[in-house]
Amino acid sequence: MSSKGLKNTDQGENNTSINVMPSSALHVLNSPDGFYTYLNIAIPDRNPGVVSSVDVDIVKKNYRRLSLKHHPDRRGGDATTFRVLNRAKKVLTTESLRKQYDLLGLDLDDDEKERGESSGDDDEGGDSESDSVVAQLASMTLSSLVQIVARTVMICCVSTLISRYLLLMLPLNGFLLFVCYQVKTNSSSVTREVAVPLLLCIGVILMYIGRRSYSIVFWLGETVTISMVLNTSLPTEKSSKPIAIAIIAFLGAFFSFLLKGRFWRYSILLGIEAGLAVIAVLIFPIMEMILEEIINEKMRKVGEKIRSWSKMQSTE
Repeated sequence: MSSKGLKNTDQGENNTSINVMPSSALHVLNSPDGFYTYLNIAIPDRNPGVVSSVDVDIVKKNYRRLSLKHHPDRRGGDATTFRVLNRAKKVLTTESLRKQYDLLGLDLDDDEKERGESSGDDDEGGDSESDSVVAQLASMTLSSLVQIVARTVMICCVSTLISRYLLLMLPLNGFLLFVCYQVKTNSSSVTREVAVPLLLCIGVILMYIGRRSYSIVFWLGETVTISMVLNTSLPTEKSSKPIAIAIIAFLGAFFSFLLKGRFWRYSILLGIEAGLAVIAVLIFPIMEMILEEIINEKMRKVGEKIRSWSKMQSTE
């Protein structure tokens, strides 16, 4: 059935009244651009670069009339058609959903999630789409970089300042030993929660002893400190595995060899980490734009083929 057969213009109401059986209405709604066709909304220009828009008031007006006809509580109504009609109204009144619909001419989202949602006149179409994969990746990357910067600052303070002065080292070690005692009293065995602060305490003492002249003692203390801080960044079940311990120990020894307790070296490392964060902030939005444009172009071509195939079927 062509869309022309569905339109019967009423000059008095200045709208279109569609008189089709529920099965035919569902067929139109599920056909390419069927949301526009059945709600009597002009199909917007789909040319790339053209910003399309629809009159939301007309969509809601036509929806009210059709929803009364297909409501399952009314005679001749149909629950499936009514649900798809609700979805059509939401898609056409929500800009992000409408943009996706315009690419293919079909709605690929699961209609089941629309059940239970209000379809009243005051229901404004909201954007319920989840964040894109690139946006989630950007968020995870920035969160990881912030944690790395925070841990680097903490190690820098311990290595360059606290381990230098006895008046600063003693309160820190006292606090770490107190933590060990509190955890031990609540646990029957020595666990990671006890070992980490205890080894941090030992690392700070070794750095204090080897502070006067850089030696193997200071390097060992800084290695232990860095390794324990890295260990706390891993989940408990992973940090206790032998391969994880070996990797953490290697990284601790490597960074200790590079940093050597020098403040300016820590400053350079913090500058590099901050630079990576800035690059991530700049590069991920660009990547998202490029990826979105590539996907949209592919979907637009698929949509053209779907519409062409549907037109061929309707003329046969």
